[in-house]
Amino acid sequence: MIENMNRFFRLVTRFAMLNALWIGFTVLGLGVFGLFPATVSLFSISRKWIQGNEELPLFKSFVAYFKSVFVKANLVGWLAGGIGAVLYLNYRLIRQAGADVPLLVTVSFIIIVIFFMLMGVSAFPVSVHFTGGLIELFKKTAMFVFGRFHIACLFVMIVWGAIHFSLAFPPIILFFSGSVVSYLIMWFFIRTLHKLEKSYEEQTVSRVIKE
Repeated sequence: MIENMNRFFRLVTRFAMLNALWIGFTVLGLGVFGLFPATVSLFSISRKWIQGNEELPLFKSFVAYFKSVFVKANLVGWLAGGIGAVLYLNYRLIRQAGADVPLLVTVSFIIIVIFFMLMGVSAFPVSVHFTGGLIELFKKTAMFVFGRFHIACLFVMIVWGAIHFSLAFPPIILFFSGSVVSYLIMWFFIRTLHKLEKSYEEQTVSRVIKE
């Protein structure tokens, strides 16, 4: 019983410390320059934990990830932010036009926004699990979104739920919001990849047997 309680409190402390690092390095980068590399670092640590490396030096590892992804994460983040700004401007224009906007335009815009949201959330686990440049990141994220659409939707639901819950209980933002969300998303992502790998191996064995 005592051992289980100690394990639980160590787990809570670890998630709280990771969340504090995420917020701290976001602030250190003045928000606009710190948010994206801090979030990528957050997902990188969560990935290590899920893979069984729970005893890695948290602060040292976070700093190392933050430095290594600073430029790339900001490039991707600002590009996504620019696209988001354009979509928001289009939303304002469509709203002002009201009934004058053709139904096809409205539906197309909604589909684009949904795709943008799915890509935006899925890009974080993809970027920390795979290597490659910006174009490669876009391709792999798009493949994941279209190939595992329901999982990408789950990611968005997790983020939405965390935002809603954090607004209802603000102290959660300081201690658990980012760390728990990144861990959940990363866990589902890795679990999905393992299922795909297992399915591919089974299909390969089946083809070999038939041959």
